[in-house]
Amino acid sequence: MKRFLLIPLVLFVLSYTLASDRDICEISIENQEGWNLVGLPVYVSDNSYQTLFPGSIENTLFSFNNGTYTSEDELIFGEGYWLRFSEVQSNTLIGECIDDFTVSMSEGWNLISVVSHPVSVDDIIDTDGIIIEGTVFGFSGGYFESTIIEPGKGYWIRCYNEGEIIIPEITVTDIDGNVYETVQIGEQVWMAENLKVTRYQNGDEIPSGDSDSEWINLSTGAYAVYDDNESSADTYGYLYNWYAIDLETGVCPEEWHIPTDGEYTELTNYLGGSNEAGGKMKECTEGSCPESEYWYSPNDGATNESGFTGLPSGYRSGSNGYCSHMGYYGYFWSSTEYDFNSAWSRELGCCNSGVGRYNGYKNYGFSVRCIKD
Repeated sequence: MKRFLLIPLVLFVLSYTLASDRDICEISIENQEGWNLVGLPVYVSDNSYQTLFPGSIENTLFSFNNGTYTSEDELIFGEGYWLRFSEVQSNTLIGECIDDFTVSMSEGWNLISVVSHPVSVDDIIDTDGIIIEGTVFGFSGGYFESTIIEPGKGYWIRCYNEGEIIIPEITVTDIDGNVYETVQIGEQVWMAENLKVTRYQNGDEIPSGDSDSEWINLSTGAYAVYDDNESSADTYGYLYNWYAIDLETGVCPEEWHIPTDGEYTELTNYLGGSNEAGGKMKECTEGSCPESEYWYSPNDGATNESGFTGLPSGYRSGSNGYCSHMGYYGYFWSSTEYDFNSAWSRELGCCNSGVGRYNGYKNYGFSVRCIKD
């Protein structure tokens, strides 16, 4: 592996798709002292390396094509480059998000970069089977085999022969055909939207439509629509009692599951602890945070920098069956029981930037997020 950079590389061609609503992505990249493999993960008007990486050493950006290194002044989206830094440096790249792209690969080694979100090597679409297994490598003072390709970094991929691969937009689809955006936060991959499925994974219908008196007496799975307003589900998802998420049939798509209490704790720890993680998890209007179309003011501390996009979906009470607190709070079930009658949940609120950890009664209706296995 130490000498593979000398293998010839044919210039590749790529096509990419900008996010449909031209979302703006802000991506932080940590570069070490010395040589780094870098890439351009967003669409920008000025792609000069001196603009993108102002602390890099002058005249040290190199592409690699046809066995030859070439000094460059600008980065092209989808290609990987060598770039040298005199010290450890953090750079933040801001531009239009790019969701996916198709790359025409050559036989042998190819140096690429990826889109505006991390991509698992297993998620790369390789219809023709041209990628040689175990030959995706990153660089951090030395080469390492990579399972996750991070935005803003360059990676080597070796192919049996010419062909195309697709770096995909990462979404997940439930049994009803609802498509959900996802987000990687630390080592976890989460749904970035609340669940709105009406069937278990085995195809059975999840009961719904219970009256207030029926709802409070349930000890079996069910979901509710906030105030019976079906249109709200498109934004806020449905409210599920805990019995619905406890069944082996499952409500999450294949290879996804309801997060445990411990997985929620891992999330909040990664985001700085429960006292500040809530602000990083709450939705807000891009460019005008903490303002929000959905949260009531003040939406304290909201930045949504994690991409979790937590919404104030409220809850359905297990005491009287009423729906309440939309706009003020969002509640999310974990799969972990507290005792016979309750289970652990998380709370986001409009008037604080923290994340509450509470044991909620199982017959309450809370929002659900799924996490990748």
